[in-house]
Amino acid sequence: MRISGRTRTYGILGYPVGHSLSPVMQNAAFAQMKFDAAYLPFEVRPEDLRAALDGVRALGIAGVNVTIPHKEAVLAYLDDVDPEAAAIGAVNTVVNRDGRLIGYNTDGAGFLAALKSEARFVPKKRNVLILGAGGAARGIAHTVASAGAASLVIANRTVSHADLLAQGLSHHFPYLKVRTCELNPAAMEPHLASAHLVIQTTSLGMKPTDPSPIPSKMFRKDHVVCDIVYTKETPLLKAARSRGAKVSGGLGMLVHQGAAAIFLWTGRRPNMNVVKLAVAAGIRAKSARKR
Repeated sequence: MRISGRTRTYGILGYPVGHSLSPVMQNAAFAQMKFDAAYLPFEVRPEDLRAALDGVRALGIAGVNVTIPHKEAVLAYLDDVDPEAAAIGAVNTVVNRDGRLIGYNTDGAGFLAALKSEARFVPKKRNVLILGAGGAARGIAHTVASAGAASLVIANRTVSHADLLAQGLSHHFPYLKVRTCELNPAAMEPHLASAHLVIQTTSLGMKPTDPSPIPSKMFRKDHVVCDIVYTKETPLLKAARSRGAKVSGGLGMLVHQGAAAIFLWTGRRPNMNVVKLAVAAGIRAKSARKR
């Protein structure tokens, strides 16, 4: 990579952000496209988010991704928000257009693209159980509803947060059956019995000591189980696989949502195979450093 005065700067805002593979992925994409740009991680505490966005404007940073815990809070500091992202209530991609910061959400589209390509599954007329009610869950839930899901259950440790997400979905999709429950096996069991698709959107599984939020005995062979954690096969996916369910990790979603962000920034699409290989290499390198 050659840096010059014409090199465009992009990045990711999060806290923490050191674990993110987005820099590996996006820099590989820029290199493959022969696009003169560099992508950097920016660790931003929640109380510094407004100052960080002011810095994006002042420094002429061309665009940023936004990750935990900023996806919802960032809306307050943007100049404009894409209608779909506004409906979702979360932003994961910001485009700097001549000092005006415009927010988008590519999480849902990235998830749906990965679901189709990897699991050969479409949510139309299917029952869906989503674990979590944060920024990623908002984007995925909205996209699954747009794709014609028959019903949606949102399980969250704080049910009131799930209720707020459910209310928003019911407003935009009045014919969708939306329910909520606590994120524990007993509360989820009756919903899991009728679910076709299970989507895990929380940070559970990122730590080696994390348990599976759903016991293996509750899965069936006809379940499709997705986890947006992308660094390894999570306890949830291992539990589902042990019962013969079809599983999909978060790598595909990461790559597809990242490619969608690059398209918003540049109007161009990277070679997906090159990006996937770069991310896979990044995961292997990170695992080797931990040994």
